[in-house]
Amino acid sequence: GMICGPCIKEFDNNAALKNRFKNENLAFMYMASPYGRIDDEFRWKRMIQDKQLSGYHIFMTNELYYDFWSTIKDSISTMYQIPHYMILGQNGKIFKVDAARPSSKAKLYGQIELALSRVAAR
Repeated sequence: GMICGPCIKEFDNNAALKNRFKNENLAFMYMASPYGRIDDEFRWKRMIQDKQLSGYHIFMTNELYYDFWSTIKDSISTMYQIPHYMILGQNGKIFKVDAARPSSKAKLYGQIELALSRVAAR
């Protein structure tokens, strides 16, 4: 999000991640957590521009935020932990609910490659 220091720091790893998988059929989706400030949506749109976050963007309402976490709560170790990364298949099913952060580079790359290999094997 907009005020989460670790989230903002992870955005700096996006260029390397996207470059690594530029020839793959991948999409990136960013979900902004609601902080309850009047300018949250403005801050998020500015962050998208400032950090060049190309992809799909969802500015979550409080309802969506809590629905999201309650959907995955049994598959994760810590609720409401941000930043949070997931790998989803094209069908929308979760492949990896607790994916590594972009700063881990090789670990996340391996998780994405495994997901891609499983898609290719079908």
